[in-house]
Amino acid sequence: MASDFGSRRFVLGGGREMMDSMKTVEALAPLRKDNGPLFTKISFSGKSFNADAGRAAETALNSLVMRLESRGSAGITEVDLAAITDGQRDDVALDVLMALSKALASSRSIVHIDLGNNSLGENGLMACGKLLSDKPNLRRLYLNNNGLNEDAARFLKQTYRGTLKFEILHFQNNLLESAGAVQLSHILNASTALEELVVSSCRIGRVGAMALGQALRSTKKLVYLDVSDNTFGEEGGETLAVALRDQTKLRVVNLRETSLRDRGISAVVDALEASSAVLEVLDLSANEATSKSCSAIAECVRKSKKLRSLLLDENAIGSRGALAVVQALSPDTHPDLEVVSLAANGISGATAEDICRICMALPKLTRLELDANRIDPKDVQILVNLCGGRLGDMGDNFPRADGEQSSTNTMSDVSSRLDNSKISTTAIVADNSEESRDELLNSARSIKDELLSVKQELSSYSRIKAEEFSSLQQSRAESESSEQRRSAGSMRRSLNTRSMPSEPIIEKTMDTLSTGRSAFVAAISNVLIIIFLVSLVVAIQLTSENCFYIRPV
Repeated sequence: MASDFGSRRFVLGGGREMMDSMKTVEALAPLRKDNGPLFTKISFSGKSFNADAGRAAETALNSLVMRLESRGSAGITEVDLAAITDGQRDDVALDVLMALSKALASSRSIVHIDLGNNSLGENGLMACGKLLSDKPNLRRLYLNNNGLNEDAARFLKQTYRGTLKFEILHFQNNLLESAGAVQLSHILNASTALEELVVSSCRIGRVGAMALGQALRSTKKLVYLDVSDNTFGEEGGETLAVALRDQTKLRVVNLRETSLRDRGISAVVDALEASSAVLEVLDLSANEATSKSCSAIAECVRKSKKLRSLLLDENAIGSRGALAVVQALSPDTHPDLEVVSLAANGISGATAEDICRICMALPKLTRLELDANRIDPKDVQILVNLCGGRLGDMGDNFPRADGEQSSTNTMSDVSSRLDNSKISTTAIVADNSEESRDELLNSARSIKDELLSVKQELSSYSRIKAEEFSSLQQSRAESESSEQRRSAGSMRRSLNTRSMPSEPIIEKTMDTLSTGRSAFVAAISNVLIIIFLVSLVVAIQLTSENCFYIRPV
């Protein structure tokens, strides 16, 4: 047991532990003393109570509440019951939750409740009804990792009926889906002073994202927003962007893996730029972004002069997009930037070197992530020499010959190689020398070789995507079969967000593959156009040789 008498906080310390009746009576003795401290902040977090231990804890809490009331104290203000049923049977867990909730039912002064990591589900949440209801001062509610679904969210909506103005709401790693997010949005509508919202890993799709985005327009005080690992899509991102335009106090924005794509990302960063928020953390990783949205990202970054962390890994922005964003950084405008992540973006070795030179000039930079790009081993060593210990692990890079880059980056590479194989069409018109013709033919042959190389790379890319698509179809069939076999009675305790691929996740992956196939078709079309242009140049050369070249007598 660790207590802070000055702050009137009682904490069951010592790490995770299974509590029986004897241990509980001994550990909670300070709560029962007639002349003991009047604790107003209680934390049992990490201690798992069996049924007897739960009843002993109820007795101790009853004693504390009665002493607080008899002395006219303000009462208990903070309750942390996170992970207090870990490892217990369902029936035992429900008994413990009901016992502690009953003991705290009359404590209307509670401001802070944490019930995270209890695998509550709807039944567990209802077991905590006396703790959650009739709390007019409740401002901070943490319900992370509890298997909460639409019904649980509806129970919360009915419990509060828009009467409370929450400042902090955390729902990380639950099963809300869009239907649950719609229920939650009713609570957000009333929370005009909301400062923190976390609904990451909740399987929320486009409809739920739009409901949350519209509800967030009711607050202008948002400081921390984490909606990562959901499937918002472009429309969800655009709806969220409307709410972000008025969030001048925002400091942390985590939109990792929300399927925003270029359209959604552009809308969000434009809104953040317009809001004049002083961003410290911006995470747009794993959003299927390409270089198309990088100019908008760069403008937002350029004006975010208090940034400490910029995360853009696992996108497809390529060398050009990555360089455009990094060029918005400078030691004068970003003196506090500590972390830049551009891993898994199809960046070439030459561009990575430029990125390193720019980032190493930032005075507080501690980590630069460039792993899983298209960087040759010899170039990796150059980067290590430039960055030293500030460069993250570089053990997962693939040179372009392995065919792993996206079609978007392949076409960028084609353009770069064609630029290096410069054809001077002026030579046809202004210079009819044999040297000029030979130079032109050599350039044409060079382009032909490059196009054959590109063809091989695109074929490899197509094969990889076909294998991924086949694997995904098999996974989806297995998921549907598994879903049919799962019994309703065991769902609450056994199901969590990592147990099986959810339908939104599968749909998101299907969309990604569809995008990849479309990009591949576009790439092939561009290559064919280039081949046509090269053929035209060669034809002009031959015509020029036969019709316009006159050998001196």
